[in-house]
Amino acid sequence: MKSLLTRKNIFWIKLLLSVALVVYIAAQANWAEVAATFRQAVPSLLFAVLVLVIVNFYLSVAKWWTLLRIHDKREAFGLLSRWYGIALFFNNFLPTGIGGDAYRIYRMIGAGHGKFPAFIVILIERVSGLLALLVIGWLAAALHHRSSPAPVTDWLYYAGLAGIGAAAVVLPLFVFAWRSAPVQGNRWIRRISLPLDAVVRVYREQPLQALLIMSYSLLFQALAITWLWLLATALGGELSWSECAVLTTMITVIALIPVSINGYGLVDGSFIVMATQMGLDGATALGVMLGFRIVSLLFGFAGMLVYLLDRGNNAVAIPTEKPTNPLYDTGESGNDQIAK
Repeated sequence: MKSLLTRKNIFWIKLLLSVALVVYIAAQANWAEVAATFRQAVPSLLFAVLVLVIVNFYLSVAKWWTLLRIHDKREAFGLLSRWYGIALFFNNFLPTGIGGDAYRIYRMIGAGHGKFPAFIVILIERVSGLLALLVIGWLAAALHHRSSPAPVTDWLYYAGLAGIGAAAVVLPLFVFAWRSAPVQGNRWIRRISLPLDAVVRVYREQPLQALLIMSYSLLFQALAITWLWLLATALGGELSWSECAVLTTMITVIALIPVSINGYGLVDGSFIVMATQMGLDGATALGVMLGFRIVSLLFGFAGMLVYLLDRGNNAVAIPTEKPTNPLYDTGESGNDQIAK
C-alpha cells in the first residue's frame, strides 16, 4: 500500500488548507468596513510604499550581484535584475515559496557559473536576510515585550533568548564534532566539508565584503518593515515601527512552515490575529494584509511580463576571467567536481 503522503497528495492537502483558511477569513470579514478603509487611504503614503518596494528590489539585486563577485562570478546588473524579476513571478505563482530561487540557480548554472557556486550564493543570500530580520525583530520585541499587549511580542522575545542560549551551547559542540577525525574521515563528509571550508575561508579573507552583505540584509529588512508600517498608517492603522518589526518577523517565520500554498491563508490569518492583538481593528488588519498581497502580486505580474519577453532570449553571459577564488580551484580532485 502506497503512503498517503505522496508529493501529489501533500500538494492537495496544502491547497485545501489554504483555500479553507482564505474562505474562513473572507466569511468572517466585514467587507463594507474593509472597503471604507481603502477609500480613506492616504495616496502619498501608498506611493511611498511602492517606492520603497522598488528600492528593495534593486537592493536585493545589488546584494546578489555583490555575492557573485565575492565568489569570483560576474554578471551584468541589468541581467540579474531581469532574472530577479522573473523569480518574483515564480515565487508568487508557483505552489512553493522557493520557486524563484530555483529559477535563479538554474539561470546561473546555464550561464556557466557551476552548480555549487550558484546554490551557495542563493543560500547565503537567504540565510543572511533571515538572520538580519530575526535580529531586528528580536530587538524590537526586547524593547517592547513588557509594555506591548500582544502575546506575540513575548513569544518572539523569549524564543529569541532560547535560540541564543541554544546556539551558544550547540554551535561549539557541532564545530568540535565536525572537526573531529572520525567525522572528517568519512568520505561523504569530506566531499561536503571541502567546498564549505573553502566558502568560510573566502569570507574570512574578505571581512569587509561579509560586512557589506549583512549591511545589505539589515537595510533591506529595515525598509521592508518601514513599507509595512507605511501601508498600515496609510490605511488608518496605529502601529509603531517596532510592532511592525515584530509582525514582519513573525509572518516571515510562519511563511516557512510548509503546510499551505505560499503561505496563503496561514500567513494572512496569523497577521490578522497578531495585528488585532496589537490594537488594530479586524477590517484594518485585513486591509493591510490585502495591500501586502496586492503589492506582491503586482511585482509578480511585472515579473511575468519580463519572463514572457525574455523567453526568446537564451543568451547569457559566460565569464571568461580565470577565477582566483580557492573555492573554484580545480587543482584538487574531488573538490572541483563538487564545485561544478
